[in-house]
Amino acid sequence: MQPELHTETKNETPDDDNDKMAKLFGDTRNMVGLNKYMTTLREKGPTTLNRKLEYDLDKWRYFEVKIAVVGSSGSGKSSLINAVLDLKTRQEEMADVGVIEKTTTVISYRNKDRPNLVFYDFPGVGTNYPKHTYFDYDFFLIVSKDKLSENDLLFAREIQKREKKFYFVRTHIDATLRNDKRSKPKTHNENMVKEDVKNAIFKTLSREAITKDDCHIFLLDNYEKEKFDFKRLLKTLIMNTPDYKRQTLTLSLAADVEETINEKVEVLKARIYTVALHASLGSGELRPFFESDTNEAVLYKEGNLYREQLGIDDKSLKKTSEVMSIDMETLEANLHLQTHMILISMEEFINWMSVRLSSEATEDIANYTLPDVEGITLFSPNFQRYMITLNELLTMCETETRRLHNELAKFVLK
Repeated sequence: MQPELHTETKNETPDDDNDKMAKLFGDTRNMVGLNKYMTTLREKGPTTLNRKLEYDLDKWRYFEVKIAVVGSSGSGKSSLINAVLDLKTRQEEMADVGVIEKTTTVISYRNKDRPNLVFYDFPGVGTNYPKHTYFDYDFFLIVSKDKLSENDLLFAREIQKREKKFYFVRTHIDATLRNDKRSKPKTHNENMVKEDVKNAIFKTLSREAITKDDCHIFLLDNYEKEKFDFKRLLKTLIMNTPDYKRQTLTLSLAADVEETINEKVEVLKARIYTVALHASLGSGELRPFFESDTNEAVLYKEGNLYREQLGIDDKSLKKTSEVMSIDMETLEANLHLQTHMILISMEEFINWMSVRLSSEATEDIANYTLPDVEGITLFSPNFQRYMITLNELLTMCETETRRLHNELAKFVLK
């Protein structure tokens, strides 16, 4: 029997119930997931449910998204890899940027802070790679700084035969625009130049029967993520990643462009009811059954994940302060950041949570409960309170990261 929401208030209507459901669970798919968890609880017991919740929350860490980058020497492969992986300073895992091909083997790159996204730099098209190579990757990016070469087209045809996803990246579009402006100062039109470049690539691909539209073509300046098609490329990769890996890719990207921030927030929102349920299993009658974190620790850990994913954790803020040439304290004060103090320790977090949950604004939803399951008060007011806590904390983190993003954009324009 599926659980039904109930309330002791006598004058409420079905519309009132729907409003409360929306406040509590957000996306209706979350309620479907909740019903599945309750089925697990009834059929296999609380220990199995707890293990499933822990697995579901961490499963994005168990996969890797593998992207192969193919192109000739000097095409912009390395700077593209560094841009997507957010490798901004000279460090061991950073891809070498240059015009000389230094190896004849495939080299992998990843950001050690977000290791589940891996880029593979192919030494150059035309190499006779083993056939299994084509099946090892989720995507192929064929990179060129000018016209597509015969080798580019050869590789595209090979990928196409194996029904793998691939995209064409035209780098150095900024240089193309500058050159056109110098040569045609009176007639230069940026949009027309970009359209001409894209049409030329599409015409070649269409003639070779490689693609039927231009949505597979991206014009980039690898050093300006906010310009041209960089954001569209990231969005396309996320949307075309297999379902079971989509969360992995989203949470493995840097929160440095609006599209990525939006996707991250949606993924983190979708986790809230699972985290709240996991935390509620550690309270009341169920606590003796588990050797996992306390309910407060589960929420505290998730809050720190929000900061880390949205680029407002201490490590990320330190990097940003160095870029902007100001100290961290000044940056935090200028942006009116609060979450770093809320999550500075478990004690501070619990104090903040206690104050927020004592407000009248939470009472309506906190009194809205689900029935017991086999005598276990699974959805005590704690579940709703945890939902409220996580929603508010994520909203604060989202506000702060957007504020930081806007401030960085202003700094870059100076």
